[in-house]
Amino acid sequence: MFTGIYGHQKQIALLTKSMQSGKIAHAFLFTGPSFVGKHEVAKIFARTLLEHSRNDFHPDLLELSEEPIKIEQIRDLAYKLALRPYQAKYKVAIIDNADSMTIEAQNALLKILEEPKIYTILILVTSNPGKLLRTISSRTQKINFGLVPPEEYQKLLSENPEDEQTLLTLSAGRPGLARRITADPELVEKIKGIESSFNIIQTQDISEKLKLAYDLADLETADLKQVLDFWLMGYEQLLNQKPTLANAKNIVQINLSRKFLDQNVNSKLLLTNLMLNLQT
Repeated sequence: MFTGIYGHQKQIALLTKSMQSGKIAHAFLFTGPSFVGKHEVAKIFARTLLEHSRNDFHPDLLELSEEPIKIEQIRDLAYKLALRPYQAKYKVAIIDNADSMTIEAQNALLKILEEPKIYTILILVTSNPGKLLRTISSRTQKINFGLVPPEEYQKLLSENPEDEQTLLTLSAGRPGLARRITADPELVEKIKGIESSFNIIQTQDISEKLKLAYDLADLETADLKQVLDFWLMGYEQLLNQKPTLANAKNIVQINLSRKFLDQNVNSKLLLTNLMLNLQT
């Protein structure tokens, strides 16, 4: 059923058991680091509920993923979920990057969660559950996804032992990232560059950090988001290995910077402020 998924056996077993028993929650919250496979599991779970094995359009499967997710999109989703299923027993909605919902959008979503239809199932997917209203989180069944042991997705990587070890190191327990790397060789060099910048932000040399901030400020917003996302992954890995308050606070600071980046703030000021607030 969950073919193509690496790791997450406990999470898959839980979802399978719920389907077999017929006791399926009206809303789920899939949380965990980025690129570990949360969204893939959500899609397979949804297609299984709809008895639709193909990875193509289904009238009873609704998906939101663009950032930020605004109130108009949630209102449209609410309207569609209110209609009875066209073909399947359920109507399933997947909201990827759920943490990117505006406060207005989250309040609109809360209305859906407070009065769910018997045939609707909602799956929220996020790497930053702390950005969601507690009233939303409390109305969902939370399923946590962690990093995947490299040996479980090793087959995704190159047969060249030297390349394989490099890719395992760069993907850092994230099968989705490993898949992207193998499909885009240029991404390897980009990640190595970001990895170098990550080493700089962990130092106490403030002059090097500020120089990095000025260099990165010229990047396009999409590229700068990618840098911040990889820094997040780096600190998530560090937090997993060494759960210190400093690592946790740095994750919060980078998340805030990424949020403000969506609001078109000055990149140079944003990065300078981030460098001054990162803890070593």
